[in-house]
Amino acid sequence: MRLAGRERLGFYPLPAREAERIRRFLVFPDKPCCALDPCVGDGAAFAEIASDKKVLRYGVELDAGRAEQARTKGIEVIHGNCFDVQCPVESFSLTYLNPPYDFDIGEQKSQRMEKLFLEHVHRWLIRGGILVFVVPSKRIADCAALLSDGPGLAVTNQATTLDVRPASSYRKKPLAKRCKVRDNQNARNS
Repeated sequence: MRLAGRERLGFYPLPAREAERIRRFLVFPDKPCCALDPCVGDGAAFAEIASDKKVLRYGVELDAGRAEQARTKGIEVIHGNCFDVQCPVESFSLTYLNPPYDFDIGEQKSQRMEKLFLEHVHRWLIRGGILVFVVPSKRIADCAALLSDGPGLAVTNQATTLDVRPASSYRKKPLAKRCKVRDNQNARNS
């Protein structure tokens, strides 16, 4: 990630127009449900995507100023590191994930942050829940195992690319995927 991106803690918000487009694809249940954005930023995109009276919105944000901005949009926010947050398995009907696009440099090996965030939060999605994953198109392959019939998530229908013709200044592909947590005990506890 470039220095300017690191100074912003990897914050690259989804344009409002893209959030509105994603929202048009979603139909929420008639009863209350929970939605999560583990990289909520200022909350603008998430507030639009989960803009239904019956949706309880939760987020995690590393930057104190952006966490406060998200709170003003009706989102319950934990100010902290997403990797320090633990939730019960199958807690959320919708997970909106627009993670930082960078490498985590480790002692053993370096990994893409997009994949690390997905690995950390995917178990929190309920069976039949919706994952909206905003990621640069060239990074989708890094997450292929989790986005396919691999451990943890099982596809119940094909992923839908919501914007296959990105604007010239916007080269990310939001993906919506209906997923369910595998029934086997190993997937639940891993």
